[in-house]
Amino acid sequence: MSNPICPMKSQIARSHNATFIAAIAAVALTTSHAAVTVDGVRDGVEGYTELALQPYTSAFGVENAIANLHTEQSGKLLNLFIGGRANGNAILIFIDSKAGGVQTITNNSIASGGLESDINNLASGSGTGMNFESTFQPDSAIRIYGAGAEAYISRYDLETRVRTDLGRADLTTVSNGPVTSAKALWSDVSVDSSGYSSVTNGVEISLNMALLGVAEGNQTVKVMAILVNSDSTYGSNHVLGALDTDMLLAQGVRGFDFEAHPGTQTLSILVNCPSLVGLDDEDGDGLFNNLDPFPLDQTRNITFSVNMNVESLKGDFAPPSSVQAQFFSGGEAALSTLNLNDLDADGIYIGTLENAKGFSGSSFGTYKFVTNDSNNNNNGYELGSDRSFALGAPVVTQVLPTVFFSNVTTLPYSDWSSANAGGGSASQDFDNDGVQNGVEYFMGEKGSLFTPNPQAVAGLISWPHSSAAVGASFKVWTSESLTTWTDVTLDAVDSAGTVKYTIPTITPKLFVRLEVTAP
Repeated sequence: MSNPICPMKSQIARSHNATFIAAIAAVALTTSHAAVTVDGVRDGVEGYTELALQPYTSAFGVENAIANLHTEQSGKLLNLFIGGRANGNAILIFIDSKAGGVQTITNNSIASGGLESDINNLASGSGTGMNFESTFQPDSAIRIYGAGAEAYISRYDLETRVRTDLGRADLTTVSNGPVTSAKALWSDVSVDSSGYSSVTNGVEISLNMALLGVAEGNQTVKVMAILVNSDSTYGSNHVLGALDTDMLLAQGVRGFDFEAHPGTQTLSILVNCPSLVGLDDEDGDGLFNNLDPFPLDQTRNITFSVNMNVESLKGDFAPPSSVQAQFFSGGEAALSTLNLNDLDADGIYIGTLENAKGFSGSSFGTYKFVTNDSNNNNNGYELGSDRSFALGAPVVTQVLPTVFFSNVTTLPYSDWSSANAGGGSASQDFDNDGVQNGVEYFMGEKGSLFTPNPQAVAGLISWPHSSAAVGASFKVWTSESLTTWTDVTLDAVDSAGTVKYTIPTITPKLFVRLEVTAP
């Protein structure tokens, strides 16, 4: 396979209003120019073609503007330059690079990865959601925001509903997934006799078209940029394409209908996406494309584990009921599940998800643990917020820490007793097995089942100590005659879920007992 440097055409896709400063016809580009240097500066030798020029002065003040938008293709890379800055505000760039995508930004467009509200606010409150033109269905978005010289960049996958923060882009170039590199330089947004055309500082972004999902060959990639306030609740008059009038989107951005608005506010970029090269590493996972079963997606196995012991003590779970991890957003199919198993019967259920897709550092998405036990009072789902985590390095198995179902790690004695001992006191023996309720609580046993007394093994006697037994204290006593007892608690070791006492070797006969005081 070859990787040719392909020419690219740019065209404006909007109604040409007389107030527009410039209208750009489709132009074929040559490849004799110098390569783009991603530094936040549009240099004259980089071969950019102007795709749109802002016709209106910014309503957000002289330090906030989307001044112009330029584009250039270098082989598999699509380079965008967005002239302007956002001082205390944000520039949102929506990209339609493949079939599918969203038509409307809703209040749950992004479900994982950080401050989801930064884009969800486009539909929050009384808003119904920002509605794009019918021919524009973006599948990703990029947000550039900051104050003063600082500029930060986040990437949004609108299909998997995941946000990834790339970091501070004014000090260094940043990257993640299809964003091969990005850099911002805030300074120049002045208006002169040519309007905003002379603005040469702003945001420069280099996009890997294959990782964006652009199909091989001649294709159209569409973009749209809008200037909003810091949390996307308020829109300016700056859109590229461009609005047909100098109007402020204001709080109406939460329910703005670009389809109903006159003119075309999206921009079309004609590209020629090359085929993959076998000895290239498109996704950066260390495997050549011809050896990588997933050349466009970094993958790794992920091991999940959840401790169900407290749920069992509560009476809300018991084998053979099943446990799964259920995924809601991210690279896994919506509502898909992973079965977990407890092969060693220790109450911890474990499962491994194979070939989990996503770029290192990105959010996995959202999920919860769920059981089919009929005693669970939340339709099987654990309580609390959806879980998430950042994806680890590709190829290497990522082992997540063991968590407790619903994050409940302790069980007060009163709750344990209600579920297991008929509400009896710690000194009672509900199941008449000779072991007091309080001791069974301490050991993580159920008061309705027989609890055997431990036996000495190689001079060592051990009792389980449940981490769920909150506030319970213990003492270890010894006796040679069963008439007088000696407190040897200081000689016992309470560690790793077990209380251990070593029997002195000089003692011919010794009785040992555990005493528990439950709250």
